[in-house]
Amino acid sequence: MNRTHGLLALLLVLSGVWAFFIVHPVGGTTSDEKKGVPVWDIPRDSVQRLEYQKGDLHVSITPDWSGGGDLPFVWVETKTPKAKPPKKDPKPDATKAPKAKDDAAKDETATAEEPPVELTEKAFKGNKSALESLEAFARPDARRDLGAYDKSTGASYGFPGEEHAVTLTREDGTLILKFGRQTFGKGGQYALSSRDDHLFLMALTQISRLDRAESSMLDRDLTAITQKEIARIDASTGILAQSFHKLQEGDGWYAGERKEAEIPGLPKLVSTLNSIKAVGYVTAEKNEELEGKSPELRFLLYKQGSQVADDEILLVTQGAGVFAKSRYTRKWVTLSSTLGKQLMEQGGKILGGT
Repeated sequence: MNRTHGLLALLLVLSGVWAFFIVHPVGGTTSDEKKGVPVWDIPRDSVQRLEYQKGDLHVSITPDWSGGGDLPFVWVETKTPKAKPPKKDPKPDATKAPKAKDDAAKDETATAEEPPVELTEKAFKGNKSALESLEAFARPDARRDLGAYDKSTGASYGFPGEEHAVTLTREDGTLILKFGRQTFGKGGQYALSSRDDHLFLMALTQISRLDRAESSMLDRDLTAITQKEIARIDASTGILAQSFHKLQEGDGWYAGERKEAEIPGLPKLVSTLNSIKAVGYVTAEKNEELEGKSPELRFLLYKQGSQVADDEILLVTQGAGVFAKSRYTRKWVTLSSTLGKQLMEQGGKILGGT
């Protein structure tokens, strides 16, 4: 009995040791979980482009630092596989004779060939989340550095697997971070760095943010100027033009330099201008087409004390659609048809004096 108990205790100890080394491989560098182990550390403004691929999903984030300031203009492009319609099970037809073996084999060969994946392509101005993703991979943090990669054990970490990687393009070359399999529990994923051919364990949340680029990285604002900051608006059509100034106290607005000619409809127009959001960015072909049209309505926005307009918003209609472009968006966006037409009507009434 004592020998049996001793064997059981020994087995328990050995299983505990085995479990420890599975979770904590020999040679791995541990760190403070909050600080992490840097996979590499490069200046964010040295990144010319971030490209992410996961199977048929493609995401690219391109920063533009030419505008100056601490934050760049970020352009995001995505290629997302279209959802496939559910397959319908064919109903058996009792009247049809069973197919010969050769015919059945031909059918199997024909159905085995999958049609090419259809991709939905989109391009848009990135928001804060897009910039955070760019910064996160300029200095990607890993939970652990597992040491130099050994091809003989690569399969156990998911290498080589499907195309799943982040590529950073810089003036002096590229850095590639390939992703392997996910761990069991604790939301981790193995990653292989091209910088030093080291294997890392990374948090899945840091990687998966790029999977949601299309839904989470679109900047829908027409302007960065807030409603409180707008002190003057110059509105114009092809024929009419007027300058409107905000009273220093209260929410009242007046036309020209005469404070007695207050315009009651201006606060509502300013509110609409500031709150309306883009539905999405138009295609490159559509953008080129709209560039050739004269704007039907133009707004120049000024902050308090500004002598030069801080932003410009252009509006055009085409068919049932309403489109806008500003210095902030840089390219044409689609507006909600209802809110877009409401903005056009409000601007027309203000300029018409009604």
